[in-house]
Amino acid sequence: MTGLLRTAVLAVVAFAAGAAGGTWSSVLIGKARAEVADEIELRVPERGLVFRASSGKALARVRSDVTGGIFEVLDAREQIAVRLRAAQNGGVLELAPSRAPARPALLLVSETGDPGY
Repeated sequence: MTGLLRTAVLAVVAFAAGAAGGTWSSVLIGKARAEVADEIELRVPERGLVFRASSGKALARVRSDVTGGIFEVLDAREQIAVRLRAAQNGGVLELAPSRAPARPALLLVSETGDPGY
């Protein structure tokens, strides 16, 4: 047999074996059914629950206080960037102040000064 013909025959045999195995396993196993609970309960430790990236950096934290639950999204420095928390009269969304250096949005140039052209 030539190399090309042998490769074609092996490909057909492999395909047929895979199809037969798949058919046979579906007959033997039947349909898989996952049972899902109505609710999954997770107890948050007293100091909170931290979600971390695969690199180990903290991404978010869930914790509680006397008013209820708190969800915090952390920035690259692991500081709070956004906080969603329960309050006595509803919920509160807090944005952390920007840590970037303040720059004026508009520079004023006096009439006698250099306009910068």
